Amino acid sequence: MRRTLLPCAIAASAAALTGQSWQQLNPTASPSVRRAGAMAFDATANRLILHGGLLPAPADVLNETWSWNGTTWTLLNPVGGSPPRWGHQLVRDTAQNRLITFGGRSPTINSLASDTYAWTGSAWSLVPTPNSPPARFRYGLAYDSRRNRVVLFGGRGLTQVFADTWEFNGITWTQAATPLAPPPREDMVMAYDAGLARTVLFGGYDPATDTVRGDTWEWDGSVWQPRAIDGGPGPRFRAAGIFDSFRQRIVMYGGFDGGSIRNETWEYAGGAWNQVSAVGTPFATEMYAGYDSQRRRFATFGGVGSEFSDDTWEYTGATTGALGTFGIGCPTSVGIAFPTAPLPPRINSTYTIEWQNLPVTTPAVIIVHGVSNTQWNGVPLPFELTVLDLAGCNLLVSADLVGIEAAAGGNATTTLTIPNTPAFVSTSIYSQILIPDPAAFNAVGGASIGARSLLGS
Repeated sequence: MRRTLLPCAIAASAAALTGQSWQQLNPTASPSVRRAGAMAFDATANRLILHGGLLPAPADVLNETWSWNGTTWTLLNPVGGSPPRWGHQLVRDTAQNRLITFGGRSPTINSLASDTYAWTGSAWSLVPTPNSPPARFRYGLAYDSRRNRVVLFGGRGLTQVFADTWEFNGITWTQAATPLAPPPREDMVMAYDAGLARTVLFGGYDPATDTVRGDTWEWDGSVWQPRAIDGGPGPRFRAAGIFDSFRQRIVMYGGFDGGSIRNETWEYAGGAWNQVSAVGTPFATEMYAGYDSQRRRFATFGGVGSEFSDDTWEYTGATTGALGTFGIGCPTSVGIAFPTAPLPPRINSTYTIEWQNLPVTTPAVIIVHGVSNTQWNGVPLPFELTVLDLAGCNLLVSADLVGIEAAAGGNATTTLTIPNTPAFVSTSIYSQILIPDPAAFNAVGGASIGARSLLGS
């Protein structure tokens, strides 16, 4: 059955970008060669803020704060100075319109801090917190804009590599209870994907076991979920990664696999990593990395390869469509159903989702499409489906369009007509099927994992 879903609840996007490339820029002045500092977008002045890092031999920790507006680097002189540190991360707290960083190597090259600092547009200020994570550096940091939480994972202390999860609510840090969590690591890529409403973690390194990791995990605020992905990036650490809020996907560049530097660009749209042919800086470890949401550019600065760098590069990506998956499904008697797509979703097309791994005896499924995977008519998602006697199953998407599709041979097909509306590019349609199956563990049926169709041009 062919259906049309108009995602009118999604804010319109500007015209789509059509190409993808890295470009080296040549500003007249820039920070000196350096690595292992932090960078994030400051919305108070529409600029990227670069902070701290390490100088080459003789090694020295930096206390500088610079801004980048796309053409010019400017050394700032914030009131009260800048805290010296390296091995830290910097994220934008959109609720309070400030940048947040934690700990790192500070105030000397080998000391470790457990303090929290905020950048408010013109100054750094120490944030007094009643509780905080143990001192560490080389951790992962992301800002969950749905729950207004800074999320911190892992990193290295003086005597151990961590595998703990902490969240900062703007006042204090709280350690999250995580029955399942990624193994210990440092120098991972971590970013919040607003389209998935999850913090995504990839890769990293465990010096205690000399293990370079290549796994992908997602954190929804209560559960860490490992993602089994075929054909993704190989293990690496010290790569640069950001969330591209215009194109609604995570972009990762570079990293070290334990033997060589990986000059590769990868994009994650949920459930699948795709490599992009564009190549950026050859000094592709320990770069400063940030996303300029005003100019829609992924920027990197510095880093290290054969030597330290003071290069400035920017990446512009393409608005290709992608099918991703999210959430935890509910098994039928044959396991959990999942979606595939012969062609990526895009505007001005007939788009097909094929649902696989259904019981061969299931004659039809209930298909649910929506424009949200976080709430439906004010009700938070996931929503427990005991009301349909589907004990142990959850609704993962808003039920804005519901229908019945025939199933045969363990498969079902859903077709959507996507209108030729440029404003829909880089927006998402969320889908799920409910599957009748008297042989399921609850004697009623199961539910698939969620499908996120990111619309391309």
